[in-house]
Amino acid sequence: MTTSRASTSTNDVARSTIILLLMAETAFFGTLLMAYLYMRVGSAEVTFRPIASVDRVLAAVNTLILLVSVTTARKAEIDIRQGRADHLKTHLLYTLVLGIVFVVGQIFEFTHSGMTVNDAFFGGIFFALIAFHALHVLAGMTALVINYRRALRGDFTAERFTAVQMGAWFWYYVVAVWCVLFVALFLV
Repeated sequence: MTTSRASTSTNDVARSTIILLLMAETAFFGTLLMAYLYMRVGSAEVTFRPIASVDRVLAAVNTLILLVSVTTARKAEIDIRQGRADHLKTHLLYTLVLGIVFVVGQIFEFTHSGMTVNDAFFGGIFFALIAFHALHVLAGMTALVINYRRALRGDFTAERFTAVQMGAWFWYYVVAVWCVLFVALFLV
């Protein structure tokens, strides 16, 4: 097998793996979200305390920050495909910084929300959704850091960028999940 064919095969395995991982994660988040929605609208035994409008504004600003990070992640992916390694570094760094701002915003938001894990089942599931999403954000940021360090070493080229692409796909997923959670937790 030639190097080109081996590389293509490895890339196909990486892409298939990330797709399967994201499908499993979707099932996981979907199950938690359905439990949350059931507790919120389908269970008379659970006390639901609406989220304050101030918290909705903070969550909306935080969502906007995360949405902007998708554009910088996408630019990073396009940059390396076009052989612009310096732009790749810049956009990976921007994405990472926006991720950090999102995490800091989340910490602020939930330490000031007045809601606790002990707010019946509702609070527990609400915070489980937020906590598992936060773990995914941290995993995505870890991938961004690794790819940024590799970009600094010059590991990526227009022909070798699978790790950047897989990191971007994971980041897009993290943002998409947050958008669903934002609507379900703060707007519905």
